[in-house]
Amino acid sequence: VPKTKGVRDSETIRFLFEVIGKRQCIGLFPEGDRSYEGRTMELDSATGKLLKKAGVPVVAAVHRGTSFSHPRWSDRPNKGRVEYRYRLLFTPEALAELDADTIQRQLEEALAHDDTRWQEEMRIPFAGGHRAMHIEHPIFLCPACRGIATIRSAGDHFSCTACGKAWHVDQYGFFNSEGGVFHANLRDWMDWQKEELGRMFTAAGAE
Repeated sequence: VPKTKGVRDSETIRFLFEVIGKRQCIGLFPEGDRSYEGRTMELDSATGKLLKKAGVPVVAAVHRGTSFSHPRWSDRPNKGRVEYRYRLLFTPEALAELDADTIQRQLEEALAHDDTRWQEEMRIPFAGGHRAMHIEHPIFLCPACRGIATIRSAGDHFSCTACGKAWHVDQYGFFNSEGGVFHANLRDWMDWQKEELGRMFTAAGAE
């Protein structure tokens, strides 16, 4: 089913209901995008209304490990095990009884997932060789020297061209570094740099 990314498409909605009318299955990705760090993104707010109107069984599918096997920021997949878990979330009868807001909330709860937290528990190894390639796409701030756009990657390693601080991405997708790692995973690094960049902008405005 073709869909314009990030845009509500009435033609797509009509086609969805044509497919439903033919009693065929539809794969719906309500986030409309992929996060860099493997956390579920905000779902399209109209998804609950769409499911209620469709009135067909809804199966929730949560994928685990895919941000480590196929990182959004890299063009090189890493070989390792991933999991997909499926469960019946709504029956047609349940959709008829629930309001759209409740459907939306239950869908968000069912699809919520943090890949880093999952990997911290599972410790699934992923083949090496290019685990850090292009990690400078999501990482743009060095925690050691606060250099902006100074991160460069090669193979399983990345470093700051300004201060020389270097990191290694291990077989589990986590970061190691001599003298202190600062942030052991991409999720925490991205959270930190977002807050730090805000502080830097505030300080610059104050000056």
